[in-house]
Order: sequence, then C-alpha cells, then structure tokens
Amino acid sequence: MERNSAEIVTASVERSPYIQFNWERDLPLMLAVRNATFISHRQLSEQIRAGGSETGRRSFNWRIERLVRAGMADKLPPQPPFVGPVYTITREGLACLE
Repeated sequence: MERNSAEIVTASVERSPYIQFNWERDLPLMLAVRNATFISHRQLSEQIRAGGSETGRRSFNWRIERLVRAGMADKLPPQPPFVGPVYTITREGLACLE
C-alpha cells in the first residue's frame, strides 16, 4: 500500500518515545528546562549558548523541537510577560534524566 506525501508528513511529526541522545548537547538542554521548571525560548537559548553546549540558533531550535516531539519537554503557548513559546519538562523527561 502506498502512502501519499500528506500521510508521510503527518507520521513524521507524531510524538515518538524513542530518541537517540547526544549527551554533550541534549543533556544540558534538558537540565536547563528541568532546573527552570518554566523557561521561555529566548531565556533557554541564551542560557544554553552562555554554557557553550550550543552555538548556532538553528541547531538549538532543531534540538529543542526534537525533544518536544519525543515527549521529553512540553512547548506551551506564550505566557505573559514572555514573548514566544515557553518550555517545561515532562514526566518522561524527568524519568530520562533519572
């Protein structure tokens, strides 16, 4: 049975319980989200860049979206006074860190 391109795109954005971690880059990102409990996209980006684990904006954006798709973090809508998305750790993310 053949799948059309819309089905393939839909399947690729569904949450997956499996993710291959890059411990040098994913771990600091997950720890930052966990330690903050509630952190804006801009704050998280600045904190990760200051820590030196990520230097590029595109790479950071890809990495956080990947963690959200895997269910390790939740992406919430903008919360005043923050502009842009806000992230929080999930139970799955906490279990992974443990």
